[in-house]
Amino acid sequence: MHTCDTQGDNKAGQLGMGNLTSTCVPRLIRDLDEQEIIMVACGDEHTVCVSIANEVYGFGNGVYDQLGLGTLGIFPTPQRIPGLTAVPRIRLLACGNFSTGVIGNHSQKSAS
Repeated sequence: MHTCDTQGDNKAGQLGMGNLTSTCVPRLIRDLDEQEIIMVACGDEHTVCVSIANEVYGFGNGVYDQLGLGTLGIFPTPQRIPGLTAVPRIRLLACGNFSTGVIGNHSQKSAS
């Protein structure tokens, strides 16, 4: 099982610990310990991760809706992102300063 650990600056809750306390020691994100995390991307003040079940979670600064929650604010605990979870088989995850993007793999049926 893959766990998700974070460390560093946490002024916007981007470490997902439920607080705004920075740390120089890697800490397990307890709210994700039931998920098998396979991808993580970090923006300036937000973090997004994908589980093996293709569930997408974001935390940290969402004041520009870079977390895709539809609600603006600071989210110090992981929030499930329904819009990104709807993307089939996420293959690539990237975060910019104020943005998040994914590439999914849609299955294609061949013509008979």
